[in-house]
Amino acid sequence: SIAVIPAIYKKSYYDKFDLVFSWYDKIIDNKKIFPITFCQDLSPKKFKSFSQRPYLICNLSSNKFSNQKNELYSERIKVFEFFKDKPDVFSLYGYGWDKSFKFPRIYNYFKFLSQNKILRILGKILILILLKFKIEKLVLQSYDFYKGVVNSKQEALDKHKFCLCFENVKDIDFYITEKIFDCFINGIIPIYLGSNNIHHKIPSNTFIDYRKFKNINEMFEFISKIDEKTYKLYQNNIYKFLVSDNSREFQSKHVSEMVFKKIIRIYKSKKK
Repeated sequence: SIAVIPAIYKKSYYDKFDLVFSWYDKIIDNKKIFPITFCQDLSPKKFKSFSQRPYLICNLSSNKFSNQKNELYSERIKVFEFFKDKPDVFSLYGYGWDKSFKFPRIYNYFKFLSQNKILRILGKILILILLKFKIEKLVLQSYDFYKGVVNSKQEALDKHKFCLCFENVKDIDFYITEKIFDCFINGIIPIYLGSNNIHHKIPSNTFIDYRKFKNINEMFEFISKIDEKTYKLYQNNIYKFLVSDNSREFQSKHVSEMVFKKIIRIYKSKKK
């Protein structure tokens, strides 16, 4: 994403290519650079019901941070901090959370150190020093609700009623990644934050919009009050979307066919 490698989203980067596919609509010209979505097989599985999901909410992501203006890595951690005293209702999966920077002071310090190569090296040296002298507890912490790395996303998602579904960055048109679709195909309700115009592509009745809440506690109270009937409505809406033509542009079969046709066209034009 632009939060990870911002340099590749400059149009000048693509001058060396004959054909480019991108979700980033600001560089699309439909001549050389064409739109593409994050796609996958959206065939819905048999959804576990509300009562078959013993735990309330989970998050699946790796421990990262970014200096991008609208990054959401730190927003995820704010939610984790909220649930520190509620480890029985929250589950955290992914790489790197067994040792994460204490939030916010230490986290922001190392985020600052990540700004350039020299500072990143200094940050790594500092971590090695802390580990060597066994004083990493000064800057690192582990969450009681951390469950490790998942072998199967489905296995983790099927146990929970809701999934924190934050993109790496917010307020970018049509930046919709696999995160929300991983939730959809497994019938878990996503709590979404990311693309500012997601409702143009995905019906708003299929997910919970995190932007509607004043704070994390308000979100927590909202999902805690959802009953089986309401949950089933969300699942029905998700299913209808997945089997409708509206999901076609996110279907791997459709996208692969589109990409293949574009490549063949370029190939034929080169042979003339």
